[in-house]
Amino acid sequence: RNDQQKATDVLRRALKIVPHKLFSFAKLWRMTAELELRRRRVSEARKLFGQAIRFCGHKAGVYVRYAEVEMALGEVERVRTILVKWVESMPRLANAWIAFARFEHAMNETERWRAILEVAVSNEVVNAVDLPELVWKTYVDCCVESGLIDDARQLYERMVLQSPHEARVFVSYAEFEKENGGGVDENERCEMAREIFHRGDHALADHLAAVEA
Repeated sequence: RNDQQKATDVLRRALKIVPHKLFSFAKLWRMTAELELRRRRVSEARKLFGQAIRFCGHKAGVYVRYAEVEMALGEVERVRTILVKWVESMPRLANAWIAFARFEHAMNETERWRAILEVAVSNEVVNAVDLPELVWKTYVDCCVESGLIDDARQLYERMVLQSPHEARVFVSYAEFEKENGGGVDENERCEMAREIFHRGDHALADHLAAVEA
């Protein structure tokens, strides 16, 4: 314990030296907070994580670790607050939206994760995020995992409308139908997947024809 206190003191002195308004170090904040947690000083650790978000709010790792700590402590509402702050601070980061939705999915909060992902796939947001395809995939996966197969199918139809010339959308859609198609018979599922491939072929052909015209 004495060694932990000494280490904490050293890190806190380092934090006082760094001119945080000019630049800061997320790892330094996290290390100090981790030591406070080892000393069972949860309140102090929270203050440090809060400061880390204040000065290093552009670092995803700060939010991830803080949320992990609060989750381990069983503080669901605190986790939710952290994830809201992460999305607000980094709205262009797909992983922020995905982490938030996945958290609510794990909590069996269907309305919440669906609302989050609906915002994430809205034109205003999805056109700005770094990895929009991951947001869509997460939405589909959450629906499938929740047994909402028809809803997942509707998502694919929305993707097709948004990106009618994207071959990977049709491939993913076809694979989905093969695995989750409405028919219990494997041949029927394969036929549904085949129809999606045909739709993709026609859509791509029309797109190429329009480009060459």
